Amino acid sequence: MRLSTILTTLMLTTALTACGGGGGGGHGHIPHTTLPNVGTSIKAVNNTQERTTAYEDAAALVGLTSDTSAEDINKAYENMEKILVQEDVSTATKEDILLSLALVGEDIEELKDMSLDELKSEIQNLDIKEKAEDVYAKLGTERNLSLNDVEFYGPFEDDGYAFIVDENQNVKGLKINHDDSPTGVIEYTNAGNGVYKNTKGYTSYGFVCAISDADGDFYSSHSIIVDKDATKEDIVEAFKNKVKNGGYDTQTEEKVLAWLDSADLGEFLDEDTCEEQGNCFYKESLPQSVKMDSLGKSVGLKYSDFGKVDYNLGNEKGYMAYYGGYKGLEATAQDLPQVDTEMNFEGKSVAIVYVENIGKPDKEKIFNGSMNLNFKDGKETLTADFTDWHKITIASDTANVGEYTFAFEGTPKDADFAFTDEINGTADIKYYGENLKKPDEVVGSACFGETREELDGTSTYIDAEMAFGGVRK
Repeated sequence: MRLSTILTTLMLTTALTACGGGGGGGHGHIPHTTLPNVGTSIKAVNNTQERTTAYEDAAALVGLTSDTSAEDINKAYENMEKILVQEDVSTATKEDILLSLALVGEDIEELKDMSLDELKSEIQNLDIKEKAEDVYAKLGTERNLSLNDVEFYGPFEDDGYAFIVDENQNVKGLKINHDDSPTGVIEYTNAGNGVYKNTKGYTSYGFVCAISDADGDFYSSHSIIVDKDATKEDIVEAFKNKVKNGGYDTQTEEKVLAWLDSADLGEFLDEDTCEEQGNCFYKESLPQSVKMDSLGKSVGLKYSDFGKVDYNLGNEKGYMAYYGGYKGLEATAQDLPQVDTEMNFEGKSVAIVYVENIGKPDKEKIFNGSMNLNFKDGKETLTADFTDWHKITIASDTANVGEYTFAFEGTPKDADFAFTDEINGTADIKYYGENLKKPDEVVGSACFGETREELDGTSTYIDAEMAFGGVRK
């Protein structure tokens, strides 16, 4: 099934990017607890024990006795950030400085006999500011994150979803916000192994009716989503609520509502037939299940994930790329250091490519490839090299912040899937980590399309959406 048709039926809206509109990493400080197999690479993050142990070890080196209270730990890290990152020692004691140095792993044995003034002078000679920034970013704040704190995105405007997590941190399902639902939400139930089932039997209903106003005749149409227990009365009431919030003038709204009151809800057509015919109702089943096909697992991502979502539509299947991670550990290129900074990320990519040519069967194919991203002084250059398809370079547009240029190399084995020109597409790139000046991971998406004029006079439309992710090397 055409991807846009699937998205029309299942418009995911918790998150908010706009495609179509616009070995490293240093994880050693944070223990990651494996979550149940719910289809993602993301791990729970709880640094409470790690920061407590680090504080206890540092205090012992200094010779301090402490009850290891939360207040003591927080104060120690606050002092460390002030002394070693802000380089402010105006109110620091000798113990404050020694403890701060111990917290970042410095050998303090030879410093213990120094006076306070000597210590203040000595730390100016130590090149540890960057190291202190990293330690503070990871351990300075207590973190206890689960999949409840994760947001995923899709490559089209308003795509996205979140997990449903109970009080025991068990993932119960996927929460999909949807404007067509009377409650604003539809929920898929966790069936294990990354599969989520439409146990409530959600179905999409819609209508198309002809209306006349001062500007002439036009069709009014709306769709809603209800579960399997909805009655015809429930469906009509949901239609009426959509109309009342549809932005019509009073006279037009009254005409549409009157049509709904008089229409027979007994027969449902398919959407295309109804749109051609008018004055009718249509019905479409939503996907029976969705499956998260994570590539983040193979790349080694812990704070984020990417891959594709597989939709089971009964006798058909569909696919959509996804990416995202911990919202509180997320940044964009504009948030990272813009000068004297270079980082490289390596990983994988996946692309879903669709071809439509009038008079010929539609074609769709999944391509897998590698991914390399270079971030240098605020600029991003992404290279995705796909087996049997293209090598694609996506680079920051130096003239337009947040926009990207696209270039294609290579000849696909199947010429139907070939892009012929440099085109304008849209991309969204997000970085994840606990020190967002040096993020550990990157994920994102891109989408692009073009129309090719064929020798026989027909036109071929080809579009692609891709997701990618990698770790900092």
